[in-house]
Amino acid sequence: MNLKIIAALPSAVAQDQSPRGASVSAIAIEVHEWKPLTDSLEAANIPVTNIIPSAALAITSLYEKHAFVGTNSLLLCHGDHADLITLADDCIFSWKYFKLEAASLKRHKNLDLAKSKQALVVDCPEAQVALIRDNAGAIQLDSDSLISHYLQGANTALSKPSSNLFNLRRDDLASEDPLRPISRQLSWLAFAVATCLATMIFGSWWRATRIESRIAKNLLAQSEAFEESFPDTRVPASLLRRVRSEHSRIMGSRNATKQIEAPNSATEVMRVLLASLPTATRMRISSIDIRNGDLNLTFQVQHFVDAGVVAEALSQGGFDVSQPATTQKDAKTFESSLQAKWRKDSSANTNHAGEKPAAIPRVEQGNPSTGTPPPLGPGITSRLTLPPTDESEIDAK
Repeated sequence: MNLKIIAALPSAVAQDQSPRGASVSAIAIEVHEWKPLTDSLEAANIPVTNIIPSAALAITSLYEKHAFVGTNSLLLCHGDHADLITLADDCIFSWKYFKLEAASLKRHKNLDLAKSKQALVVDCPEAQVALIRDNAGAIQLDSDSLISHYLQGANTALSKPSSNLFNLRRDDLASEDPLRPISRQLSWLAFAVATCLATMIFGSWWRATRIESRIAKNLLAQSEAFEESFPDTRVPASLLRRVRSEHSRIMGSRNATKQIEAPNSATEVMRVLLASLPTATRMRISSIDIRNGDLNLTFQVQHFVDAGVVAEALSQGGFDVSQPATTQKDAKTFESSLQAKWRKDSSANTNHAGEKPAAIPRVEQGNPSTGTPPPLGPGITSRLTLPPTDESEIDAK
């Protein structure tokens, strides 16, 4: 016969030689009678989480209500039959099921009731109370019905799984799907995860679409502005490469801890350059190339010594100047090329706080100025004397 057996050790130590310390409680049922029932309930989407004898549920409820100490007897009546259970504190010491008759009650009294402190009778019919008292002695009647104790014990078993010692829902009686009791919760979890992923995907697509739309609008606005400023002119390829390289640089430095340095303004460098030129030297500027603070200056003077004077003036004005390269063009003209690096901080300190920069005088092409122009900066004056020529006087890039 295929049986299911569950055993529970008492809570006392093994050295205790009392019935409570020397006993083992066990429950056995036939698996083939309960397996079809559990499978049918599972097939009807009714999860079976516990298989517990009804007497064990009643014992759990009665133990919580009366707080038994020592050895006690319980008579759980079912009409003309009863479960006669002897408890040693919280463990089952003996368990008998028989018909309520005088011989059975006397035998139970001789075997177990003599050791019990009290005999508690649950759900006993009035016709059986006198029979139990005559053959078992003094008894105590419980006011609650046996059904209510079953329900209370089941509630305790579900809310406190550790308190249940006799759950037969295991091994051969276990569910074929171990996750069946929480299948509904797992379905909701899977639905929530799928919804979250779908929302993230849609949000990423929507954000990418908005970014692409803004980029397209910005490119269109840039194209319109370029066409308005330079009609009938194609965008130089070098300019496009420059914009792409700067964009790649910014994207690559997105997570950088150091802030990206903005390029130096060519207008500011030009202003400092004109304000730093010597006032007592005649010179003609052939070309000026300013790129992010780097200055390439080509000019003509009447004596090669004047090239050094210009370099010294620029050095004092806030530039790191290299040695100028000078060549003689004719008997009265020397041409010099000079490279310098603008020191932004040092040149900024030359101006007093709160003062406005002076206006730069306008030099007309082919019409040199021989007078002294207005001051270009606080405490700094410059004079440009340009001889008549057909060439471009100033070429600033």
